[in-house]
Amino acid sequence: MFGLGASVYDWNDPFGRLSLQTLAMVAEFEANIHRILHSGQADDHRDQSS
Repeated sequence: MFGLGASVYDWNDPFGRLSLQTLAMVAEFEANIHRILHSGQADDHRDQSS
């Protein structure tokens, strides 16, 4: 179980698993954005679209 403020979430129930999956999705999205912006691919992508 994980306590956040006054609420306690059980990661083994469906809502807890959904919460973890959502957090993982957001983290993966942010990691991809960071990778694209800091690897120079953003400039390449910008050049191809114009």
